[in-house]
Amino acid sequence: MKVPNSKIEKVASRDLSRPVLCALHLRISEDRKVAHLEATDSYKAVRIPVEIEDQDEAGLVSIDAIAAARKIKGTDAQIVLCGEDLNVPLAGQRFTRPDYGEFANLPQLWPEPAELSSFEVGLNAKFLYELAQGLGSDTVRIRFHAAPDGSPSPLRSMLVRPNRLDGGEGILMPMKVV
Repeated sequence: MKVPNSKIEKVASRDLSRPVLCALHLRISEDRKVAHLEATDSYKAVRIPVEIEDQDEAGLVSIDAIAAARKIKGTDAQIVLCGEDLNVPLAGQRFTRPDYGEFANLPQLWPEPAELSSFEVGLNAKFLYELAQGLGSDTVRIRFHAAPDGSPSPLRSMLVRPNRLDGGEGILMPMKVV
């Protein structure tokens, strides 16, 4: 598997009482045409498309193996996922595949395109995080301006309030999605 150029491990859980969520998961379609590397902590989830090799097998992937593969400079980082072994050939390292049980069934949770609203807005995640910090809250509520027809407007500022609703508020401007 070619290691994605993302920090997918940031989404994995750090809660050792649920070790299966502390690992990543390689999911491969039955026809082997589609493969995703997945991570979740049960509050958020991400799946990143990955290129796989013939010998790669679906299953858990340790974050340590991903980190070892990324340390190789000047080449595409790769891990060979075969049976219980996770090999990082260019680093000469071998890891044992985690055996924590069955990973979350993320495809069951992922919305199908037909289930999604046509409303879409782009926002800068860093700005939202900084705004939440400025409000002194880890969680926020976002409200949208209404367009004349009553639908949410993706072109006007969004009102951001702390989840506890006991104080300040901020606004966040939408970003152009291209």
